[in-house]
Amino acid sequence: MEGRAGMVAIADPNNALDMKNLASKLGKSLPSYARPIFIRVIDKFEITTTFKIKKTVLQKDGFDPSRIKDKLFFLSGNEYVSLTSQIYQDILNGRVRI
Repeated sequence: MEGRAGMVAIADPNNALDMKNLASKLGKSLPSYARPIFIRVIDKFEITTTFKIKKTVLQKDGFDPSRIKDKLFFLSGNEYVSLTSQIYQDILNGRVRI
């Protein structure tokens, strides 16, 4: 997204991420344009033989919840909510602005 943070992937193998706390800390430490709109929570990152993160697969998946089995969250106001198929369709149809 031009001029805004799009999506961040966070490795959380222990399922210990507190989305409410994360949203609060991001809201206090980052300007609104720098906060990620979408958060994808994964078990672990795939890495190359040179220990770089394989980002192309994540980029190709985008934020379509029907394609992604990981947890997806959407920034709604000042909190992150679970990205459902309905919210996804609303974003695509322009009923929800990002």
